[in-house]
Amino acid sequence: MSNKAKAFAFRLTTSATGYSCATGIPYGGFTVQAMRGQMTEEERTEHDAAWGIDFGDPWQVLLAYEEKEHPENLEEHPMCRNCIDDFRQQLSQNPDFLHEQDEDGYTPLHHDAIAGNALMVKAMLEYGANPASTTSEGYTALDFARLTGWQNVADLLEPRH
Repeated sequence: MSNKAKAFAFRLTTSATGYSCATGIPYGGFTVQAMRGQMTEEERTEHDAAWGIDFGDPWQVLLAYEEKEHPENLEEHPMCRNCIDDFRQQLSQNPDFLHEQDEDGYTPLHHDAIAGNALMVKAMLEYGANPASTTSEGYTALDFARLTGWQNVADLLEPRH
């Protein structure tokens, strides 16, 4: 694996240690919760007060907004579901967008495969995105879907025989 790919994997790993806090509930704080799990109850209370956030049960890490109320949020981000119709409309008006590459050769398909946006990936494929397109390092969107563990996205990108 190239240094750039290793750096990418490292960024994915370290981004998983951070957290997002919507409506006062933290999501994705794996490292924080692992650390809090080793604290006494008193230390956890002090820690949470110092951050100004109630991190809750250290043995429970919520991955997605309202995941208990809407388990489908674990498969597809709510924003992605809410904007897919507008995205499809934009693709119908500007399909050339799908073939644009950034300075590292990433196309929109690469970016959404990395993000796990299956609905976006499916739409891009339907509108002519090239799943064989590679980055300057030689990686396809499928490579990134596999690397990041988005099996539902990888399934969409698998070559059909």
